Amino acid sequence: MSLRNNANPDEPLTQLLQQVQSLLPGMRSYLGEPRPGELRVTQDNFSSLQALVDYQAQSWPEAGRLYWFARSWSLLLWKPVVLALVAVHFLQRPLNLRLLGQRGDEAGLTEFSLPARALHPVSNQALRQQAGILKATSEAWQQQLGAVIRVNPALARGLLADRLLSGLLHLQASLNADNAWLAETADTWLQELELQQASGLMSVQLDSGQQRLVLNRKACCQHYRRRDGELCNTCPRLGREERLLRLKQEHEKHATAQ
Repeated sequence: MSLRNNANPDEPLTQLLQQVQSLLPGMRSYLGEPRPGELRVTQDNFSSLQALVDYQAQSWPEAGRLYWFARSWSLLLWKPVVLALVAVHFLQRPLNLRLLGQRGDEAGLTEFSLPARALHPVSNQALRQQAGILKATSEAWQQQLGAVIRVNPALARGLLADRLLSGLLHLQASLNADNAWLAETADTWLQELELQQASGLMSVQLDSGQQRLVLNRKACCQHYRRRDGELCNTCPRLGREERLLRLKQEHEKHATAQ
């Protein structure tokens, strides 16, 4: 999709927001500069981040500090990751994530804003450029969150890599992409972000004979530490065979429901 000669400078970003909305129907977004009170990586967000972490601690005191960090980190990073993937793979344009505003309550950051100037021109180096922006943004958020709660760098890297690959898996059908493209693209993203060992993909064979790529997590999101928590189907605390069985059942159920 080429948008080089678009007469309306807002239209490419509008298309990005529409694509995100189709992929994530519950997410609210608007075109424009961030409003007061929004989280933005270029400003001091100490009070807002403290409230975010405090909410996790007060809601799930039994889960402990590692979970409070993991949950807060995931809430901060998942929109930048999704937006980066959509910008690159649907528009071929890097997105300036420093201009992203996020808002919501302490339970979740469910709304974001972007000004039209956030989108860079179409580029055949869009993935490499976007990976550099995403890496710098995640490092800046890690530094800010570290002023509120102790950061586990290995866990932070693993959760970022997992979010990236799960996002690519989610986009696969919309992009009409085959497994070979997905595997190669996932490797490229991980290499550009210097996260080669932080996550990965593995293959599961369905009863139809179809091979599906699934997430091969290396980091645990710590959800099991909550009183209502359990090990998710991709949890690295489960053995590989157990994960493959669960993921096969999940995909078979999804295929039957369609």
